[in-house]
Amino acid sequence: MSEKTSKKKIYLNVPFVQKDLAKRLGAHFDFHKKSWYVEENQDLTPFAIWLYPENKLTHNNANDLTSNTFNSPSLIKLTDHTEKQSSTTSTHHLPSSLSLLYLMQMIKQSVQQNFTHPIWIHAEIAQIKKHRQHHYLELIERGEKNGEELAKIRATVWQNQQHIIEEFEQQTKKQLSTDLKIMLQVRCIFHERFGLSLNILQINAEYTLGQMQQKINAIRQSLQSKGIYGKNKEKELPKILHNICVISPENAAGLADFNYYLAPLIENQLCQCDYYQAIFQGNKASQNLSSCLQEILNKNEQKNYQLIVIIRGGGSIVDLQYLEEYHINELVCLATLPIWVGLGHQTDKLLINEVAHRHFPTPTAVAKQIIEYILSPLQYTTHQWREINLLSKQHLAQENKNIEKLHFLLHQYCHQLSQKNQNKLMNHYTALHIHTNTKIERIKQKIASNHYLIQQLSREKITTHKQIIQQSQEILKQRILSYIENLKIKLKMIHSLIQNSHPKKILKRGFAIIRDDSNQPLKELNKIDSQEKITIEMHSGYIDALVEKKSTRLKN
Repeated sequence: MSEKTSKKKIYLNVPFVQKDLAKRLGAHFDFHKKSWYVEENQDLTPFAIWLYPENKLTHNNANDLTSNTFNSPSLIKLTDHTEKQSSTTSTHHLPSSLSLLYLMQMIKQSVQQNFTHPIWIHAEIAQIKKHRQHHYLELIERGEKNGEELAKIRATVWQNQQHIIEEFEQQTKKQLSTDLKIMLQVRCIFHERFGLSLNILQINAEYTLGQMQQKINAIRQSLQSKGIYGKNKEKELPKILHNICVISPENAAGLADFNYYLAPLIENQLCQCDYYQAIFQGNKASQNLSSCLQEILNKNEQKNYQLIVIIRGGGSIVDLQYLEEYHINELVCLATLPIWVGLGHQTDKLLINEVAHRHFPTPTAVAKQIIEYILSPLQYTTHQWREINLLSKQHLAQENKNIEKLHFLLHQYCHQLSQKNQNKLMNHYTALHIHTNTKIERIKQKIASNHYLIQQLSREKITTHKQIIQQSQEILKQRILSYIENLKIKLKMIHSLIQNSHPKKILKRGFAIIRDDSNQPLKELNKIDSQEKITIEMHSGYIDALVEKKSTRLKN
């Protein structure tokens, strides 16, 4: 009986994960009460984190506790251990100082008990690093007024959770990067050495999409409020387009396609292109592209550009996020030259496409439109040449008819004149026949002489007119032939350009034509039905296929 009174039990609230530590420190386990305890005469300093804050459980009052009490998930008020307590009982159980390890363990226990389930938070990414397939983030929250840093914490996406980043980027078409506001489902983790951190379990793509759309809407509204939203669309292209300025990433595939189509025009000096290199991805892309565009506008008076072309073929769709900045779209709106945009993604809806003079799905489409615009005057010239050729033929035919008519009239006139003179001579002959035969002979000779002269003059005039007509025909023929040769050269150039765009050559480059049952080409996805039979025409032959499903999502 005296042994029981001398060894009173003080029960502890030890979590299951910390039972080994409590045992090493000298705690005992009461199998009847299913709880850990220490004896009253033991030093309670190592067990401070497990002491009940308001009750000292001894063997006498232990009967008031049930097993449910020790397994209860209720939270320990850790602040009770740091506040001044007036009761002698509480002061007796709280040591005057704690070791750092015990303090960290108390905090860890509080975190584990208060944050047993994952929670959703929203924050801004201040820094992100990748190491051995793990992503390490630094999350912060800033003040709304002056942007001061209010809170900061470390967060981690482990390798086995890598798919949540891929799903986020696929849904938002945006790369997980700094300065991005995101909503995360996290689990709070506290370690005695490394402190508090978060394990990221999910990323809410809809929240980020909303933030992105709010930013784009804010930029659009700002441009509209300043009255510059549609300014670039009001710019007019010159009738003869020659000097073109091209902005593109260095060695871009889209630039190669663009140059391939414009090469014949540049070689024949039908147009001239100046090239400027810009960065289209990364944190410096926005500032670099703005500086490049500003440099071109400053040089315009000297270079006399007529059109600015911004192209970026292929590449990651995520990189286009860097174009959604206010100063880039403001420069495009205020540009003194029309700006054409071809960024290589047909389905992407970018703000720069809205404010530019014209936008195209690919750099190739931009090049084809430039070719069409430059060659339109040549097509007009070809039409004019055909009109001139037709009018020349009509004029020559009319002149030939006029010549024939004049020849007939001249012949008739000569014949009538000759007949008239013959009649006169016959009258004179009859009158003079009475006088003398000599007089008649002289008159006959004179009449014969006059008749010969008249015929000779008529022949000379006819010959002279024929020579003049022949010379005129020869000069006109030479001029027409020269003009036709010049037009043949131009037509040959145009024919070469058309041949390069022939479908067979396009099919050789790996493209294909999809046709329906009626052998009509299919140009839009929404006109293709599931289970529809289609024919795929390739360079080397045809393939009959059946549509299983269709999707607008781009495959990796």
